[in-house]
Amino acid sequence: MSALSPREQKADFLGLELSSSVPPHVREYVQNYRQILEALAEAGIHDPEAARVILQELGKDRRMREAAEGRQREDDGPATDRQRKFLERKGVVFPSNLTKLQASEIITKLTAQTSTK
Repeated sequence: MSALSPREQKADFLGLELSSSVPPHVREYVQNYRQILEALAEAGIHDPEAARVILQELGKDRRMREAAEGRQREDDGPATDRQRKFLERKGVVFPSNLTKLQASEIITKLTAQTSTK
């Protein structure tokens, strides 16, 4: 009985179809990894570690985009009570539909003006 080396096990894993019990997000990562390996092989690079690192970086990029989109959705929401009260104390007149982002920009300008005086 001959045991497969770790490299052979990886190659065997990459050639297999995943069972239906594997979660969709894992399937997606495996598919992406396979595509990266193929692209690297076409470029003459046969390094599974390079493919792993590229996949990690792509995952980080995706998480950063998702976080930015989440912040964008939050910024589009109405200004908080705390922001509104601060602006009222400073005598700022603002529309009733002021967003968090707009309030934040006004507050940043106000605090910058007071800190330079």
